[in-house]
Amino acid sequence: MRPGIQALPVEQMRYRTRKGVRTATRKAEIAGGLSYGYRLKAEYDASGNRIRGLREIDGDAAEVNDEAYRGPDHLQPAQFPPESGQA
Repeated sequence: MRPGIQALPVEQMRYRTRKGVRTATRKAEIAGGLSYGYRLKAEYDASGNRIRGLREIDGDAAEVNDEAYRGPDHLQPAQFPPESGQA
């Protein structure tokens, strides 16, 4: 009987978390935290309340992301670092 009682709050938490993520997604808001390459965007509605969940691209970090996603294919052969064991 004990394990079933302990599982109930876990199931409630799982249900509420998924419901919150679904609700945020339906509102076209970010369902997670702040990702690298983005920063919070401060925008306010007509009544002066901050609109939550808005992000904008952070220019400096975006360059790092571009570099990571493009991979080494865009580099010239002279720009490659030497492999280990070679000079």
